[in-house]
Amino acid sequence: MPPVQRPHWTCFSARCARLLGILLCSVLTVALPIPAQAQSDDTVTIEALADPSPVGTEERVTLTLRVEGASPSEIETPDPPLTRGLALQQSTPSTQRDVSFSNGELTRSVTYQWTYEPVRAGTARFFPVKVVVRDTPYETESIDVEVVPQSQRGTRSSSSPRSGTPRSSQNPSSSSGESSLVVGRDLFIRAHPETQRVYQNEQVIVAYHLYFRGGIQLRHSRLANAWDATGFWREELDVESRPIPQPTTLNGRSYQTIVLKRVALFPTRAGALRVDPLEIETEARAAQRFGRNDPFYSPQGPYRPTSLESDSLVIQAEPLPDGAPDSFNGAVGDFQLSAQVDSTDVQVGRPVRLRVRIGGIGNIATVQPPAIELPEAIEMYDPKESTSINREGTQIRGTKTFTYVLIPQSNGTYTLPPVRFAYFDPEQGRYRTRRSVPVTLRVTGRPPVTASSATGGGLPVNDVAPIMTEASTWTRADANALYRSPWPYAALLAPLLVLGGVAATKRLATTWDEEADGAADRSDAHLERARHYRHEQRPEACYDAVEQAVLHFISDRLDIAASGLTRAQLDDLLARRDVPSRARAALFELLDVCDQARYSPARPSEQAMQSAIGRAEQLIDFLASKLS
Repeated sequence: MPPVQRPHWTCFSARCARLLGILLCSVLTVALPIPAQAQSDDTVTIEALADPSPVGTEERVTLTLRVEGASPSEIETPDPPLTRGLALQQSTPSTQRDVSFSNGELTRSVTYQWTYEPVRAGTARFFPVKVVVRDTPYETESIDVEVVPQSQRGTRSSSSPRSGTPRSSQNPSSSSGESSLVVGRDLFIRAHPETQRVYQNEQVIVAYHLYFRGGIQLRHSRLANAWDATGFWREELDVESRPIPQPTTLNGRSYQTIVLKRVALFPTRAGALRVDPLEIETEARAAQRFGRNDPFYSPQGPYRPTSLESDSLVIQAEPLPDGAPDSFNGAVGDFQLSAQVDSTDVQVGRPVRLRVRIGGIGNIATVQPPAIELPEAIEMYDPKESTSINREGTQIRGTKTFTYVLIPQSNGTYTLPPVRFAYFDPEQGRYRTRRSVPVTLRVTGRPPVTASSATGGGLPVNDVAPIMTEASTWTRADANALYRSPWPYAALLAPLLVLGGVAATKRLATTWDEEADGAADRSDAHLERARHYRHEQRPEACYDAVEQAVLHFISDRLDIAASGLTRAQLDDLLARRDVPSRARAALFELLDVCDQARYSPARPSEQAMQSAIGRAEQLIDFLASKLS
């Protein structure tokens, strides 16, 4: 049987099918990855190398990371390591793949390279490089690089230029379009002091500015060191929490700048004082330079960890000149002074408050209370201090208030001398003294008595004969008749006197109980008023009622005017009645709280007022058992 003749297109299709099969096998052979068992050794080896070392300050150093024993698809592209004293030139590493056969074994390796510029001479460091291979993390050792002055290295090599466009083999990112981000040129911190020569305790403002080129963005910024300024009193000034970058020009380059920190420094001693550098850690990224028609266009590159550090400062503090007045206590700046009392008409033994306010530009926190000169008839207690500091402007300013409690001991008209406050004015280079206006006090009334001034029968105490202190002899008179002797009559009246005494004793006991109840009722009434004022948010009235409750209770129990006594007198009386020292201390502490709260510029909270009322209740209950 003759062979069947196939159509020509059938023969052609068969030949094409055979050719396509061969081609497909070839493609699969090339494209498909070689199985792991084809490798003679699956062990991953990682090594890092910095070259050259040492390196000149005008040269560049290349960090090479070689990963052997894994294919590129099994390696996550590593991030550049953190450094000290080196500035990264490109964030995307150059990558090179190598496949070699040796003695029938297949070896694969991937190499990554980054280029850096030295920041200063000294020992620079590459911190460990972290890389993940087949989901397993690896880490290299740190590498130190010695950076020497360029004069010790001679003319810089053309293969590692400091400026200009590097060769593509050293900076392949230039072909991919990513811009370089050079710490120290494109991104840096600079300290701007107002001046570097001041007087001791004079205010000098230091502002720390962050400068960065257009297209650079930052995130996750934080202080990296414990910034310090030994020998200075420091006060922070407010800065914007979300600052808007401002355009500026520095050394012929255009930058965006924001204020990171603004601080007022007050040198506490004379001499050259050093201010530590300000260091921050942040993440930065630079703009990409791909064309918008490029399919791989991205407006920004990846964020990279970056450390920034300003230069240190030296402030020269000059000693203050001689010739300071007696009222000078170290204040330097520009200050104002005022002094006033809350009332010019006061009764004897009643307190009056003298408030001295010192305000202006300078270290208001360290201002000391001025010396107060008073007539001998006026007793004064140590002042209470309150400070208000304004940090919103470009300088530290504020107000400090000293509140003195004055108690006149006798009536009359008294003139309080002017209060003097001296300070050194650095603008004029001389000492100045502020004086307040004299204050006239008109004191009326009589000093309150501190003990009962009458006997139970109403006879003056001063008219009673004093106790006999010397021996005396009795002279017997001639015997009288019985009717002239009082004893028979006393014997007849004795039963009546006993009955009358019992009745009087009961009546007196009832009177004492009523007086005690009356004292408690008056104290309760004052405390009830205090609770009412607390609900109405009237702190001055509340604390005044608390004070009146305690003092009136003591006055009723001791039968004295407690509010007119000095602290020492009241303490002595309570001690004689066996009131423990801790209770007396609690009493005076409560009275101090009432005084301070009534005249404090800060408004006391409702909880604070309730605490004062509770302390008064406990104190009255305790004193009731001791002063019964």
